[in-house]
Amino acid sequence: MVKSRCPPGKIVYDHQLGLKICSSTGEVLEENLIDESRDWRAYSPEEWMERARAFPITFTKPELGVGSEIGRLKVSKVRSILAKPPPVPTIKDPGRGTRRHASGLAMLNDMMAKIGLPRGLQEEAARLYHSVSSKGLTRGRDLKLSIVALIYLAMRMHNYPLTMEELIGMVGLEPTLTIKREAGRLYRLFSRLLGVSVKPMRSEDYVPMLAGKLEVSPEVVSKALEILRLARERGLIGYGKDPMGFACAAVYLAANKCGVRVRQFDLAVAAGVTEVTVRNRVKDLQKILGEN
Repeated sequence: MVKSRCPPGKIVYDHQLGLKICSSTGEVLEENLIDESRDWRAYSPEEWMERARAFPITFTKPELGVGSEIGRLKVSKVRSILAKPPPVPTIKDPGRGTRRHASGLAMLNDMMAKIGLPRGLQEEAARLYHSVSSKGLTRGRDLKLSIVALIYLAMRMHNYPLTMEELIGMVGLEPTLTIKREAGRLYRLFSRLLGVSVKPMRSEDYVPMLAGKLEVSPEVVSKALEILRLARERGLIGYGKDPMGFACAAVYLAANKCGVRVRQFDLAVAAGVTEVTVRNRVKDLQKILGEN
């Protein structure tokens, strides 16, 4: 077989005839090719999702999204099926573990929809649940609290600024001391068993969240991050310190410097801390920064 001298950039694929043709010389390079593209077209994302028979792999579905979906049947086809129904096949019971896994995944998706997590965080939380469920680590434990712990673990892995107490309240549970302790215990247990190393949250991670709740300008956010950077360089902020309290204090001082009125009470409510904590952290920052 003679090797073609046609440059790769000049090769044209004719889908209708199944040919590869050189656009410079007109030489037929290959023929009788199989068209591997899909046999339908879509002109919008909605049409693509409606007509696609297979979807990308996702951890938010029990079968990872590799199952196929059958489209709608025509009325005539439905009538013919009803006139002579086919024999019902025997379906094997998937097992208690599979049912528990599917119900837990549905519960996980419902919680993440209530919280409004980004898509990447949803996939991370679902992946953690698949790992925990496949190892049987949810057996004998409260399934709902286990899912809360896994969502919190996914958020901590991506530095998502949401406290455990806020998470428990957003999924519809009462944030009592018993529930918070149990959810925290499961969070530490799963992170250890899965080998996930999570770094402590920094004060800088909470500043955008506080700014969004109080609806302050980006200038205040930038100034607050600058205050926290100076405080960290001078040794005031470090691991073991309350990051939320320092974030509130930095936003408060930054707002005052930018001429924006922000009350310490509003910051305390938005962050879930006491007003005394905010006041003390403000004094600490003013002292280290040399301000009155």
